Amino acid sequence: MFDPYHKWLGISPKDQPPNHYRLLGIELFETDPDVIDAAANRQMAYIQGCATGPHLALSQKLLNEIAAARLCLLNPKKKADYDAQLKGKLDAASRGATVELAAQRPSPSTTAVASDSEAVTAIPPNRLFLELTQQVAGAEDEESTAHTFHRTRSARTRSRRPWKWPVVVGSVVLGVIVLIILAASLSVLSPSRVDRQQGKPPGEKVEQRKDTSAHLQPANDPRAGEDKWQPLFNGTDLDAWEGDVTDWKIKDGLLVSPPHEAKLLSRRADFQDFRFRVEAKISNGGIGGQGIRSQMSSSGNINFGYYVQTNSTGPGEDRTGSLFIVGNGRVCPVPIRERLVEPETWFTQEIIARGNTIVVVINNKRILNYEDVNNTYDKGKFLLHSGGGQLVYRKVEVLRLPKSGS
Repeated sequence: MFDPYHKWLGISPKDQPPNHYRLLGIELFETDPDVIDAAANRQMAYIQGCATGPHLALSQKLLNEIAAARLCLLNPKKKADYDAQLKGKLDAASRGATVELAAQRPSPSTTAVASDSEAVTAIPPNRLFLELTQQVAGAEDEESTAHTFHRTRSARTRSRRPWKWPVVVGSVVLGVIVLIILAASLSVLSPSRVDRQQGKPPGEKVEQRKDTSAHLQPANDPRAGEDKWQPLFNGTDLDAWEGDVTDWKIKDGLLVSPPHEAKLLSRRADFQDFRFRVEAKISNGGIGGQGIRSQMSSSGNINFGYYVQTNSTGPGEDRTGSLFIVGNGRVCPVPIRERLVEPETWFTQEIIARGNTIVVVINNKRILNYEDVNNTYDKGKFLLHSGGGQLVYRKVEVLRLPKSGS
């Protein structure tokens, strides 16, 4: 049977189920949040690369466990409670191992007495004296042999010493030759000679070709092309949107939702692979969200597509970052129960869609990585939704990505 913990993360069966620290591959009771966050990102990126073939469901289960471990360890209160429980389990396991080892260990006093008895009766006194005498004589012979070897080696060493001078002289001559060759090479490549070879007067500057390799990024890099972000809200009008346009207001360059149910859909419906980013805040008790690859049904009702909820203190227990698949029904494959964003506080949320993989990032921290094995929606519109309270946006933008697999 395939074991994803062992095959992908190197966690042997005896250490399963792993604790949060073992799952992230970091030191036990690590206290640095940056180390914890980086480790979680590293593990999730690797598991995502393994998410192919028959092990797709196992990889998604593992990704969810890693996300849960990160959320726990990055919350000071939850981490303290978890560490206390883990220390209790480890202490109990350690005491159990100590008791078992003590039960298996033979009595020291019995062993010592038996050994001493064997030592006394094994060698008769006259034989013991004879062996000691032989050992002393042998030691003297070895010392004599060592002195003889030392004198012989010293003589050989002295006989070789005169040969060191030719080696030193040869090294110096070789170094001088190398310096001469280097000086000749530099004179050949002097600026005036290069200028003459290029048909330019001596001393005239030669235009250097700019190295653009540092600006080249792979096409599959989800953060490539930062200069190609396209605003979907310009701060002055809603010409790029349709739906309940009259209910939404623009105040001081901000997009403000009404305190009741209202929706905005982008007019364009061809967004397939992309990064969709908003800067927003929500009122205390408010609820809403953003949809991607959304569709409008023939009856005029919006088919939400993939939907990421914004909910700090509003109704329900699914908080900001929770992912829903909304169509004929409403499914939440990745719920977020921790409050990641406080009400009336600006935050940045990004939804990255590549093929059937959906990634949600809040305030530059990856919250979830979900792969829809059914590939429910492949393209569509963007949705801004208010379900009560008030949502305010100061930035709504998109960065198109190369089509998945291209």
